[in-house]
Amino acid sequence: MENEGKQIVLIGGGYASIWAYRTITRELLVEMMDGQVQIKIICPEEFHCFHGWTAESLTGIIADENRMSPLSELFKHAEIIKGKAAGIDPHSRKILVDLVDGTRIPVFYDQLFIGMGSFDNISLAGLDQYGYRLKSEQDYCKAKSRILYLIRSAAADRITAEKRLRFVVAGGALPAWKSRPTSVNCSRP
Repeated sequence: MENEGKQIVLIGGGYASIWAYRTITRELLVEMMDGQVQIKIICPEEFHCFHGWTAESLTGIIADENRMSPLSELFKHAEIIKGKAAGIDPHSRKILVDLVDGTRIPVFYDQLFIGMGSFDNISLAGLDQYGYRLKSEQDYCKAKSRILYLIRSAAADRITAEKRLRFVVAGGALPAWKSRPTSVNCSRP
């Protein structure tokens, strides 16, 4: 690690890491260009998927590629390591990373940001058996494939179309506030 400069590692390629990266580059871009600071992104995916257009892309209104942003464009001044963090040793400041090719490498850090994102909650009875998840790209593709299958089946058999084209969305909202203000003062001083 001699003469490598300060190592900042971000785990995850989602919203939290994107905003952390933007803040880092805003504050340390000169040091990054001089080689004093290096940023590494650890993520198994090549793209960040914008979840704001999930319904539109699931139904074909928006093409799938229009909701996907390449990590190499989002993190222009960073090294992208395509893999998953398998373990973190804070004493040696080392992350063990399982690369997508099956090998494991150590990644050393001076500063670490963990932004691994959220995961679908499948604790509701029957949800895993009868429902479809959307957080991972693989789960999204399964859900989209199933929706298209149901639409085609319904088009072929109009008698049962009404029954086949009923969907229930579980979730999809931001967490509720724990306490809500009873009034807001918008008057000017």
